[in-house]
Amino acid sequence: MKKIIMLIGLMLFFVSGLFAQAGETYYYKYVETVDKETGVRKKNNNDGIYYTFTKNACYQSDEKGIAKDNYAYYIFYYRGEKNNLYVFSSSNGLFYIYFSKDYKRLNEDYTYFVCVYEKADPPKKGRDTPDSLY
Repeated sequence: MKKIIMLIGLMLFFVSGLFAQAGETYYYKYVETVDKETGVRKKNNNDGIYYTFTKNACYQSDEKGIAKDNYAYYIFYYRGEKNNLYVFSSSNGLFYIYFSKDYKRLNEDYTYFVCVYEKADPPKKGRDTPDSLY
């Protein structure tokens, strides 16, 4: 039992240390989803996501770089470069994300589809002012 408690404590220490050394946070605007089998591209109402980068990992976060509880499973570790892309994967190796070398494009690679994002300015909070009056 002591070993389990110690293991949990070490895991919590590691994860908190990862988030404590948060570096840059970027907003990525959703572009499209691509079906891997057919190549069909479609857009839906997805907004964008924030990714915060640490020394050797990145994770989905809010605009301040704080990981929310439901983002805890989305920690991706840097695995190197391949085909002129930066490769990150989840700790279990089941999910991969790829960034262009300038970090302007992001692909989230799932089993049957890929979500494509582009680095952008975050959306404005609050009500937008209309471009013109009726």
